[in-house]
Amino acid sequence: MIDSMTSVRTYYISLMVGGVAGGLSVSFPSFWFLALFSLLPLFLFLKQESQTKRHVFFGGWVFGSALMGTTYYWLFNTLPIDWLGFENSTVGFLIVLFFWSTLSVCIGATVGFFALIGERVLRTGPLGFPLVALVWVLFEYARMWVSAIIMYGPGSILGAHTSSGFLGYALTESELLHLSVFGGVYTLSLAVAVANILFFNFFSQNTKARIVGLIGVTIFLTASVFPIKGEYEAEPPLSIALAHTDFKANIHTSAEEYALQSSELKKELQRIAQQGHAVDVVVLPEDVRLLSRLRQEGVSVSDFLGALFPEQEVLFIDSGRTKTPEGVVNRIYFISSTDGVVGVSDKEFFLPLGEYMPYVYETLFRVLGQGEKIDRLKSKRAYTPTGYRSTVSFHGERLGVLSCSEVLSPSLYKRLVKDEKATVLINLSSLSWFHYGKNPFNQLLSIARVQAVSNQMWYFQATNAGPSVIIDPYGKIRSPQRE
Repeated sequence: MIDSMTSVRTYYISLMVGGVAGGLSVSFPSFWFLALFSLLPLFLFLKQESQTKRHVFFGGWVFGSALMGTTYYWLFNTLPIDWLGFENSTVGFLIVLFFWSTLSVCIGATVGFFALIGERVLRTGPLGFPLVALVWVLFEYARMWVSAIIMYGPGSILGAHTSSGFLGYALTESELLHLSVFGGVYTLSLAVAVANILFFNFFSQNTKARIVGLIGVTIFLTASVFPIKGEYEAEPPLSIALAHTDFKANIHTSAEEYALQSSELKKELQRIAQQGHAVDVVVLPEDVRLLSRLRQEGVSVSDFLGALFPEQEVLFIDSGRTKTPEGVVNRIYFISSTDGVVGVSDKEFFLPLGEYMPYVYETLFRVLGQGEKIDRLKSKRAYTPTGYRSTVSFHGERLGVLSCSEVLSPSLYKRLVKDEKATVLINLSSLSWFHYGKNPFNQLLSIARVQAVSNQMWYFQATNAGPSVIIDPYGKIRSPQRE
């Protein structure tokens, strides 16, 4: 029973520490092991007797806010946000601070509701702890829906897509990553919850519980260290080259900078063409706009690409902002060096602020007199999700391509594999918003590794302003992370 203000304060501090530990585990690879203990303060709190529902909810909320606040710390890597049109550094900081704090607190509230149910489940007897692990995963799933509702706006889609902060992603740094083949990140999060339960039992005063905890912890730690599978020996089914660019994020790109970008892009393509081995596919980072640049220059796409690879057909995967009857879309282009554009696919899951403005934040900005900047931002960066998605078959393989933030979704690549029969996963990425921050890349890399393992497919990611990577179906990084 929590019977004093000091005890209440101590529990809330421990809950905050646990949430921060969980956030660190998914944000920094070297801290992955913290996930195995991060839920202990929450479970200990829920086991206390004679607590009011208000205290239980608030305790869970404190934990959840700390967890999401630490996870979303990468938002501060977006500073300065002059690329969004806010040149004043103080105003920019306050905007990011407000966005980070409201997002963390609102989404963190889902853990408060978990606490209300988890406390009841823990009192059901011997099955309480196994059941609470399942409930934890259920609420991680629900958290994605809460995020979608809070961030709803023109350009958003409702669904369980934003998986940032799932504790299961911490296990990508262990051999337990292979468990994701059975259920993706949900299985990994379940494993994390079970590990916390085992540690809880290990420190219990009940002898039987301690024995169960000791055996379970030993098995879990052994499995996390010793290889479950060996090296993936097969080579990728296609020779796929990842182009690298270093284009800065801007609200407006000058003619001089645009020309310089075009020159750098052509040099990068020439480097790939001259590297001395056959290439089947060239993947460009998100929004590089090779097709648009060539058309503006009056250059034939087939002639330009054919000159780079005169002896074979090569498929180029490009993307860019495109006006359509449905609205402005972020369109992926599949371009053959011999036949030109052979297919298109549209991005459907966008990030708030950078690619669309949630209604709640747009209303607030307009109330604060920032309506003109919001209109300018929407004219330059807002997109429309058309829901049009397709794959392209090339040399016997079907390429499933998504853009940048879509890797966050546990279901979008699964949909390409199931519905479109994709056999190779590709991501067009750009980290230019984050000013070379390692935190965003670390989180996205963990998510990408789970995508590769859960789908048992090769994963290729071409990145602007960040490392490009190749991941094999066992989740191992198979390419130098070229920056």
